Amino acid sequence: ALRIVVRNTQADNVTICLPRGAFFHNRDSFHQPLIILETSNIVVPAGEDLQLQLDAFCGASVYRCPDNSAMHFSVYVLLSDSAMSSQESLWAELDPFVIQPPATLRGRAVDTLAAGGHGFHQKCQVMWNDAVHTEPRMPFIEEPERLGLRRDGAKHALWLLVAKEEIEIMDIRAQGYGARSLKITIRNNRNVQVKFCLSRGTFFHNHDRFHQPLIVNYEVTRKIPPMKEFEFVLDALCCVSTYRVPANSRMFLSCWCLAPQVVFRSQAEVWSHFTPKAEPPPSGLRGTAADTHPNAPHVGMGGFGAQAWQGDAGRGGFDVHTRGRSTDGRS
Repeated sequence: ALRIVVRNTQADNVTICLPRGAFFHNRDSFHQPLIILETSNIVVPAGEDLQLQLDAFCGASVYRCPDNSAMHFSVYVLLSDSAMSSQESLWAELDPFVIQPPATLRGRAVDTLAAGGHGFHQKCQVMWNDAVHTEPRMPFIEEPERLGLRRDGAKHALWLLVAKEEIEIMDIRAQGYGARSLKITIRNNRNVQVKFCLSRGTFFHNHDRFHQPLIVNYEVTRKIPPMKEFEFVLDALCCVSTYRVPANSRMFLSCWCLAPQVVFRSQAEVWSHFTPKAEPPPSGLRGTAADTHPNAPHVGMGGFGAQAWQGDAGRGGFDVHTRGRSTDGRS
């Protein structure tokens, strides 16, 4: 992440030390400072320039990612071993003391993704306030963590791949809830096969106000061929019984999924958990009895018609449509 060019102006070789925890300011306002991951002792030959490339942690998750930024070497060194044990630990140590950036310069999800190949931070845990800017507000009166949700830090988490623009969401629609209720169309923007994961309990916002959000109560893992679109249909549970049922509603993939200790064995358990914490809808948008009838588990009785993917446990099949054009012009 950090490239340093030094010049030895002496007639003899000079050994320099860059200590673990050395702090580099970012000259771009409200862009991330960097902190060196490991101590380096380097010999610079007499009268020569030397270019160094170093791994570094980010010092402020709420700032924008360096973009070929000019950095300034400071006199400060972070001495806390516990803070330097991981990127998440460092953010937890320093973020509370960071000067908050203006909204237009606030970090985005993509700004908290470690650069590939450096080997120091493979699973990105992203702060809620720094998630994708366009993510709708949660329809609950409590914070997501208090509802048993956690930020999805899986290595191949679909929302992270979308943030990195490796995968593009073409459309997500919901028709009711239960069997075959969620249809997702995505595209692999890369020239290689890409693996993605929807973690158990992935939360989908509903763009229609006071209409039911959905969760997928099992893990989904799949690979998409290069430069292809991929469409699949899933079963999903409704989170709020007092909201209107989705009717071909546009949905939004969130960065949230269920924490491992939260397990739902029925739709009633999901409602019991989430509905009391949901924002009350106005009387004109309040759900009716018809809005609490799930799609039947038979083709042609609600939902999108295709047999839904039941996850990776072999509990059923699914219909997938893959389409696209390869870079050499062949279908």
